[in-house]
Amino acid sequence: MIGFYAFCIVLLLGYVCLLESYLREWNAATSKEHKKPPAELPYISIVIVARNEGLRLTACIESIIGGSYPATHYEIIVVDDYSTDGSFDRLAVLEYPCVRMLYLEDVVLDSGIATFKKAGQRYGISEAQYDWIVTTDADCLCPSEWLKTLSLNMSDVDLMTGLIRLNHSRGWLSWFQVFDVIGTMVGTLYGINKGLWYSANTGNMAFRKSLYQSYLEEASDDVASGDDMFLIQWAASKMKNILFVADRSAMVNTDVEGSWKSLWHQRIRWAGKSRKYQDKGLLLLGIMMVVFDMTIIALGILALVIGAWALWVLIFVLAVRIMVDYRFLSQVSLYFGYKYSFWRGCVLSIMHIAYVVVVAIWSQMFSHYIWKGRTTRSIETVVWGSAA
Repeated sequence: MIGFYAFCIVLLLGYVCLLESYLREWNAATSKEHKKPPAELPYISIVIVARNEGLRLTACIESIIGGSYPATHYEIIVVDDYSTDGSFDRLAVLEYPCVRMLYLEDVVLDSGIATFKKAGQRYGISEAQYDWIVTTDADCLCPSEWLKTLSLNMSDVDLMTGLIRLNHSRGWLSWFQVFDVIGTMVGTLYGINKGLWYSANTGNMAFRKSLYQSYLEEASDDVASGDDMFLIQWAASKMKNILFVADRSAMVNTDVEGSWKSLWHQRIRWAGKSRKYQDKGLLLLGIMMVVFDMTIIALGILALVIGAWALWVLIFVLAVRIMVDYRFLSQVSLYFGYKYSFWRGCVLSIMHIAYVVVVAIWSQMFSHYIWKGRTTRSIETVVWGSAA
């Protein structure tokens, strides 16, 4: 039993060191000076895949059009993923000159398979006329300097990903998602900057079309989603130049999930992709976090069964974990415009331990989830063809 307690303490020390490293890298990255604008602004194709997003789709597009980037230097390609809410009809009426609408039903035969965000993105990119592709989600709002900030680095890199901020509302559901996403953002920045692991999100991503076309020659079609993750990991394996843009002016905003059920399906969808990851560093990080959280749960069970030593070790591990989480999140959350309280952090840290273990186990045992009104598996295949 002493060996198990020692193992728990070693994992705790590793966790403390990791979060301290995260914080140092985060502070260094967010304090860098802006680069000078390029002599010639690059031309950009923005690709958005939407399914039943209602008025959020229009708001997303208007946030881009209302930005500082000249309209002569970008196009917006919006791909309809079998929407039934009239959102594309409303968009068509507005007749934005820089917006092109494509319909996935023209090229994909079966509307019942839920690999369509990936299929829609591939369709939109294939129709793009410019080499730089920028992606976001239809429920995101983009700041006015978004494209201009991304363009500062386009001459130097092949792929970029950036910050995503959740529009916080009251309640534990909202705070839990904020806690989780902030940790993911900082972990992604650290991994990319140190060359240890690579992660990305379609909600705020940019890459060369030529890079994406090369990726498709080797890409697998049997995963329901995840071209963002698989693309960046493939690019890293090919020694491409990858950048995490930590500038607040390139941080997109999106809403939190509205229910615990929808959050659960979203996280299962994300975690289910990990079976196909080629990035050993990201897999090792995930395993380490799951094992650490499982040992804390095991300590709790031992404390109930044998008490005494297990209880004291549990209290020590939880106390250090909560304090380290609070130090980390209270500093980073300010950059995102949040105020993180200690007592809220105590509860969220404990909730997150159980969440990590349950999602990790469930996503590997059961691949079905519901997303955008479709029930799917993590492993799925799209049927391409012609609606005619």
